[in-house]
Amino acid sequence: MTEKELKFPGQGIDERINIFLRRHPLSFLGFGLIGLAMIILPLIVFIIMINSGFLVLDSSADSLDYQLAVVIATGYLLFCLGLMLVAWVNYYLDIYIITDRRIIDVNQEGLFSRSLSAIDLVDVEDVKANVQGFLCTFFNYGDVFVQTAGEARNIDFPHVPNPYAVAREIMDSHEEAVRIQARERGRKPEKKHPLPELGSTAPERKPQPIP
Repeated sequence: MTEKELKFPGQGIDERINIFLRRHPLSFLGFGLIGLAMIILPLIVFIIMINSGFLVLDSSADSLDYQLAVVIATGYLLFCLGLMLVAWVNYYLDIYIITDRRIIDVNQEGLFSRSLSAIDLVDVEDVKANVQGFLCTFFNYGDVFVQTAGEARNIDFPHVPNPYAVAREIMDSHEEAVRIQARERGRKPEKKHPLPELGSTAPERKPQPIP
């Protein structure tokens, strides 16, 4: 699906999507590795303790120790998988949209909460891109900061791909929106029945003969 075919809630009838962004997949890598470590390391420690004889566990199905160990291990595994699921949902549903009119930031907060904020392109005052670190430089992803004028809130795009290209596209869209707004403000409405201008002579009306 191309960006032109994408739709989002609240989109205008003729509003066109220029850029649709998510955070770079590597921004999820750190939490993914932590989640895997939380699952694998306790399993390794448990196996070492069993093999060394430090922990003696009756492996029969009727043993209370065995049943308790299964319940604890299952609960811990579900807990780790739940944390990873929440982190993935937050990563995947955090989206940034730049249209020909607005900049929209959709922020997923947990599984069941979402916030949306938007600013008009004409309110954009400055756009900056920042790339720091080896991974960010090598894989070309970083942060984009959008500063607005007046009381409109600023918007940040963390860890997005091609941040310099995104910043340039935002500024180009801002300049185009300003030109369109200036053109619309300078357009004068047409009058169906124009009145004579001040100082001009109104056409004389010839008196009609009385029958």
